[in-house]
Amino acid sequence: MTHTQTIFAFAVSALAVFSGCGKQPVPADLPALYETTLTFKQDGIPLAGATVMLLSEDATASRWIPTGITDGTGKVVLRTSGTYDGVPAGKYVITVRKQQTEPSKFKEPADTASPEYDQWMKNTENEKLATRRYVDKKYESRAASDLKIDISSGSNNQEYDLGKPVDEIVK
Repeated sequence: MTHTQTIFAFAVSALAVFSGCGKQPVPADLPALYETTLTFKQDGIPLAGATVMLLSEDATASRWIPTGITDGTGKVVLRTSGTYDGVPAGKYVITVRKQQTEPSKFKEPADTASPEYDQWMKNTENEKLATRRYVDKKYESRAASDLKIDISSGSNNQEYDLGKPVDEIVK
């Protein structure tokens, strides 16, 4: 799976998660899914708000991508394709990403027909907003991540500590 395909798959999965989809009909080719709860920490402190994605080592299983976002305790209950609870059996590389774009220093006016709004548009047009990374960059990539998990029948629970917290500008 290329980087672009991975980003697209993540975006589709995240959209499904955030849109609050109800129960969808289960596709006939969806493999059996197994409950998977992972916990992520940085130097023993829960990692909240990180996006977790499991990328299958088996290319034929790449259609079904388990994803989720860690809660305030660092836990994430994974859902396949953002809709189906659980993860298909198999061996996976885990990617973890937590980034945030800094907010604009200019406040958007409520009246879009006002001169203030025109000025706001000019001010923000070339504004360079920094994106900050809060997890070591190596965990964002399938090729670099050393996090692995083997999902099998039953309940799968695992904890990972990603080391020292990071706070750097994405270049």
